[in-house]
Amino acid sequence: MLPHQDITGHFTHFIHQEWSVLKELKNYQALLDSFTEYDEKWAQCDTVLVLGTGGSSLGARALCSLKYKEDKRKIIFIDNIDSDYFSHTLESINPKKCIVLVISKSGNTPETLMQLSCLMDQWKSLSFNWEQQSLCITENSDNALRHLAKTYHLPILDHPSDVGGRFSVFTIVGLFPSFLAGINCQEFCKGALDALPKTSNEDQHPAVLGASSFASFYEKGIHELVIMVYCNRLLHFADWSIQLWSESLGKKTSEGQRKGPSIIKALGATDQHSQLQLFIDGPENKYFAFYTLEKHKNIPSKNMEIDHPVLKKLEGKSMEELMMAEQKATIDVLRAHKKPIRHTELEILDEYVLGTLMMNSMLEVIYIAQLWNIDAFNQPAVEEGKIKAYEYLEKYGQ
Repeated sequence: MLPHQDITGHFTHFIHQEWSVLKELKNYQALLDSFTEYDEKWAQCDTVLVLGTGGSSLGARALCSLKYKEDKRKIIFIDNIDSDYFSHTLESINPKKCIVLVISKSGNTPETLMQLSCLMDQWKSLSFNWEQQSLCITENSDNALRHLAKTYHLPILDHPSDVGGRFSVFTIVGLFPSFLAGINCQEFCKGALDALPKTSNEDQHPAVLGASSFASFYEKGIHELVIMVYCNRLLHFADWSIQLWSESLGKKTSEGQRKGPSIIKALGATDQHSQLQLFIDGPENKYFAFYTLEKHKNIPSKNMEIDHPVLKKLEGKSMEELMMAEQKATIDVLRAHKKPIRHTELEILDEYVLGTLMMNSMLEVIYIAQLWNIDAFNQPAVEEGKIKAYEYLEKYGQ
């Protein structure tokens, strides 16, 4: 592992001078302005259907999860090829009021191409031009999705060719579907920009401190990262984080050493009843990253006037108070067992705050990658599985 002091300056220089995500993010207002014509064109639509998988879906899904109810349009992400779920979802949609976004950086993602092909087959007999409510986002290359879109006259917008899917939430990939769903993307981007390191050598930046802490424990055999959120609206942030950490850091170094944490997602208080036993008495190989809210909605409980010792403990308390008590108790117990813990407590959870969180997460994994001397932006091992899947696919139907 490279010395911490030798890479902080290089890290900051890379972020501000070379990082393609920041180059895209600096132009966010012009990008958001360009979405307005589509928003107006599709004003009659009340649903957005996003076809895409991995980085083409996870970032926008995390952002759209900020709101439990749709202020503008309902947004549905189909990120898998579960045919039962796919069929059920299409049956629940009014096609005449549905925007279809198809997203694939390479344009050759088999799952996404299959989703679009099946949708086209099921909607081909509809008595309206659904293609006018559809749009594809893919890089500007001779790929399958772009070829299909041109053949069927589907509008196309360019996916940045130098931004990988797991880093694309601050580009058209994450912003366009979120904008159509009524998310305040401007505040989201402002939060991300405000999270950037400001000077050439920021040893105290949260991402640098977090990366240094995790890398230090990793060298001591702490190879699992538990991301535990005490808020349902952060569950898809955890899903997004799993891809970010796994694909960015699960690599071999130039010396052939295997690196990368295994990620465990946990929801408090739910997973206190399923995983906490493992966290406390299981292997001493876990690093805990807690995300909690300072305040939750205050819902009082009914005074049931029943003489039972357990009910007496709940009497006069609220659901918020129970949540606060449980998250503090869980952290205290893990600390008492000397577990390495990082706790991020949020005063509020909105677009600005999530932009800050997601940017800090990106910066943290980039910093760890530089400490480990690996490339955070490639994913060479993934292609092997794709090749093998196509080999098996050729055998079906023969």
